Amino acid sequence: STPITVDVFWDTLFRTVVVSEVGTQPRGLWRGPNGATRIAAYAGEGGAQARVGSYGPYSQYLPASYVKRWDGTARLVWKPIPGATAISVWSLDKLDQYTSHRYLTQPSSWTLTGYQLMPTDGTERFLFNLPQTYQSEARVRAISPASNGVLYERWFTYSAGWTAASYQEDSAGSYWVMWSHPAGQAVLRGYSPSGWLQFEQIQRGWLNGNIPTSYKRLADGSSRILWNHSWGSFVETLDRTGRVTGRHWLPTYLGTGWVAQDYEAPLIPDPR
Repeated sequence: STPITVDVFWDTLFRTVVVSEVGTQPRGLWRGPNGATRIAAYAGEGGAQARVGSYGPYSQYLPASYVKRWDGTARLVWKPIPGATAISVWSLDKLDQYTSHRYLTQPSSWTLTGYQLMPTDGTERFLFNLPQTYQSEARVRAISPASNGVLYERWFTYSAGWTAASYQEDSAGSYWVMWSHPAGQAVLRGYSPSGWLQFEQIQRGWLNGNIPTSYKRLADGSSRILWNHSWGSFVETLDRTGRVTGRHWLPTYLGTGWVAQDYEAPLIPDPR
């Protein structure tokens, strides 16, 4: 497909960057102080930023997650504000423009915090949280988009004060949950397809006060953690053992009060 060229907000020169229509270019999902939403494309991980999509604000919704597919299309998931119950899943075209949507009902008293679109069969994983005074609870619903039917559910618990921020599942059926704490720590827990806990690791980020926001795994076993800090947003690259191998800031020139909600690294082929 033919790439498009858009302005990039990069110092005072307003240089340009070629934006790819396929999933080989990183994307960032940003939320503004008034609920407005932007999708940014980057000229490589840590590269200059181009503004691609602009949406909202919407009175009943906040941006929750963004997923790019190999064919260039994408999903943008909106979570309901407190008191509302409907989740909205948008389908986007290759240029991250809206094409259609559908609704799902959020479980009563639970809050949507994560989303994954499986590349193999197109089914979806929705992660919900229910904070309790004695522990934190999370549940994952596997959904068939064709019918909105629930294929199965998984349940998780952790210490009080933590939030399950992300859920990732690979093509072999293993899965991971990232628990986030406002003190600036993340706990990654990995499970076998049969549900046995096989992996647990604490990540503390780079800066005091950074908050882990989202976690994405790639097909080669590496992963990315998005952190937010009062200074800005940055992404850490982890190898398949969970060791940090690199980090980079996400440049943004959207103005004061914009916070990164999700980060999609360049897609790579599934080796399986």
